[in-house]
Amino acid sequence: MRRVPKSQTAAPTPRSATMLTPDDRTTLLVIATAAAVAFVAGFFFSPHDGPRVGQASAAEVRTYVEANAAALHTSATALVLAAVGFVVVAAGLSALARRHLRGSMLSELLLGSVLVVAVLLILDTAAATMSLLLPRLVDTNLAEVSDQVVVTWLAIGGFTHFLGDLQMAFIAVVLASGSLAARRLGLVNRWLCYVGLVVAGCAALGTLAITLGVDLLYLFWFVGMYGFYLGLLVLAVSTLLAWRRTGRHSEDMEHVDVAAVAQSMGQ
Repeated sequence: MRRVPKSQTAAPTPRSATMLTPDDRTTLLVIATAAAVAFVAGFFFSPHDGPRVGQASAAEVRTYVEANAAALHTSATALVLAAVGFVVVAAGLSALARRHLRGSMLSELLLGSVLVVAVLLILDTAAATMSLLLPRLVDTNLAEVSDQVVVTWLAIGGFTHFLGDLQMAFIAVVLASGSLAARRLGLVNRWLCYVGLVVAGCAALGTLAITLGVDLLYLFWFVGMYGFYLGLLVLAVSTLLAWRRTGRHSEDMEHVDVAAVAQSMGQ
């Protein structure tokens, strides 16, 4: 019996094996919604700069907290939602990457780096709003807290703000892995993925601006930060449009199938 070469017996890999299927519509919609919430919460409701760490007195901190109580409440709520939104976005994209990009480590890179970003965001939010929120949780008010504790809370906020600056390294990983995954999944247009990779590079350079103290690179830090938030908005719009196009295509195919059946019955 003549042996058939293995290359002739192996079935070719279908092109659709690495493409999104109609079953992913709900996941895409959840991703888009979460991304939009995260963008609005994180970009528009970021807390304003408060008293200067190491210089402001306890009285100045109390005055600031009292004058900006409503804004601090809104910021805390919005940024917690943003952190949750980041995790939902990463979980959705990670699930799609694991399903369609087997053997790739992009899903683990994306989810792990987003978790770090979300945790640091929660820590920074907690420190920035601690003077307002914590006294009420322990049945007291800020006026009764000692001056030393109030100043210490402000110093903790400075530390977590610094951690927020360093989180740009993980934002670079988020942007790079997310852009590569979106490119291979066909989630958005190719040029958007390439822009995401460029922004990831800017985020990496921005991290060096912090760690090396190079003033010329600080601009890249801001490009990485704002590019990260804008990327979430682009993801939301793109996935919603893709979801709608997929829905229209399915409806058109159903109409075609019904017409074909009716025509065959008429014959």
